Amino acid sequence: MKQWATMHKCGPSLEQLQRHLIAIPQEFLAEPRISKVGEIVVDLFRMYAFQTLTIKELSPFNVEKSTERNRLAVSLIACWLLSEPWFISNFRALSGEKAVTTLRSPLLNFLTDGVEKLGKHVASSKFVSDPERREELIRTTLAAFSLRPEGETEVQATDRFTTISTIERQRVISESRAAKERAAAVLAALQRKAAQESADKWGRE
Repeated sequence: MKQWATMHKCGPSLEQLQRHLIAIPQEFLAEPRISKVGEIVVDLFRMYAFQTLTIKELSPFNVEKSTERNRLAVSLIACWLLSEPWFISNFRALSGEKAVTTLRSPLLNFLTDGVEKLGKHVASSKFVSDPERREELIRTTLAAFSLRPEGETEVQATDRFTTISTIERQRVISESRAAKERAAAVLAALQRKAAQESADKWGRE
């Protein structure tokens, strides 16, 4: 698991978050606002009583291109997941500099970079309808805050995260493809060299 820090803190149970995610209201599945089209914009930061985001921080959520639709849709689902009472009670208890380093910065990073990576490979609806993708979203969300599901050790949580992660799977596939391409390039170079040496030999004779 390379995209987040170690999961050294205990969070809520997986089952608890699964129940909450399955119960997602239709409002969070509505079309995200892109330019002047769409229905919903969710400001999770107000839920946690943060100050208003800067223009730079807001820019990933104010988009004009329809190609950003899936990323924003995943963000909405993630916002619903993070509204689960465990997060509200534990995150709202943070204040001052600790709130910035422990919650605000990881939250912004997750809702931009983390969600973007998820949205590249999986349709947003799958994070609600598909059991494995639901688990992936939950574990990715927890890992973003260095959390692991209740009842799991850090090793267990990391192993399961790696197993279920679409991003990790795509990384392995990409590395495997690159290795095959490098091997093919080396083989082609050796064949060209052998052919050239053979031609040189016949030329000298």
